[in-house]
Amino acid sequence: MIKGLVPKAVAIGVLVDFCGSILVGLVLGVTAAIIAGASGDPSPQHVQGLVANSYLKLVGLVGTTFFTGFGAYLAAKRSRPNGLTNALSVGVISLALGITLAILKPGITPMWKLVAGLVLTLPAAYAGGRFSEKGHEAA
Repeated sequence: MIKGLVPKAVAIGVLVDFCGSILVGLVLGVTAAIIAGASGDPSPQHVQGLVANSYLKLVGLVGTTFFTGFGAYLAAKRSRPNGLTNALSVGVISLALGITLAILKPGITPMWKLVAGLVLTLPAAYAGGRFSEKGHEAA
């Protein structure tokens, strides 16, 4: 067992990360469908082309990275004084889930987004953990 690990805090953080990432995907999918409908071509091919758009992929990367950081932040808040340990645990689990998804569903996302997501996951978790310490140090 890792010293200072609070499993409930980590579970909450991972759940927020996972659900937030799903929400980002849903919002982007609905946005693509709305854009397709407004353009007069709501065909599945057009929607799929819009979903594959690099700008939407970038927005998705930012959104999912945000939720990793937010999940880590919540884990850190619930596990003081060992917040950073728990925040990084959220990041490691998120990273493991991302690698697992990439292995099980090759081609699910462009390589640039996959690499960027894997590279940004732990720094986002670290930032969430550190951000949770702000204000607490002054108290």
